[in-house]
Amino acid sequence: MGNKIMKTMKFSKQQIGNILENIYLLVFTIFFIYAFLGTTMFQIAWSENFNAMLRILLITMILLRMGYIERYTAKELVICFIICVCSGFVFIRTGFEEVINTAILMIGAKGISFKKIIKIYVITGVSLMLISVGAALTGHIENLIYTQEGRNIRIAFGSVYPTDFSAHIVFLVLGYCYLRREKISYIELAGIGGLGIFVYMFCEARLNCICLLLTM
Repeated sequence: MGNKIMKTMKFSKQQIGNILENIYLLVFTIFFIYAFLGTTMFQIAWSENFNAMLRILLITMILLRMGYIERYTAKELVICFIICVCSGFVFIRTGFEEVINTAILMIGAKGISFKKIIKIYVITGVSLMLISVGAALTGHIENLIYTQEGRNIRIAFGSVYPTDFSAHIVFLVLGYCYLRREKISYIELAGIGGLGIFVYMFCEARLNCICLLLTM
């Protein structure tokens, strides 16, 4: 009886790989939500150990995948080492934990569908943007408005700065275009152009406006 239970509890290599991949995608989503909300006016009291716990979980998952699922070549290991060293120097110099998080996420993405990662990024990012814009327009969070001599009024739409808001739009549009690729229609391209005009008129984010127009 005991042997039968043990056999039913055994997982195949593919099943373990899928579990670890789902853990990575979940941690990626949490990291992204954490980073995105950090650029908005939402006041969230994160735990002091929140970042550290996520990193430990992600590193554990990477080590399991390296040892059991994914085989890294010598060249890939050297690249991983260089990424770690460079991100470590940047962290020591600037103190930005996001650099370490990004490096770990890059290393852990080996063997995981890039399309899945971008799809999660776009869906999560659009959802968070709609929530933050809606909260700002309805007065649930502060909607910062910047005035500068010689420039138009610049609205942040729930972000800490207009360029943060418009930069999110640029990267979400790029992710959307990657997912659509050759299927993208002229109507969608016109919509991207409309977003470019929007960020220029209300945020006066000139560089982000140019990026959106070039995307067309």
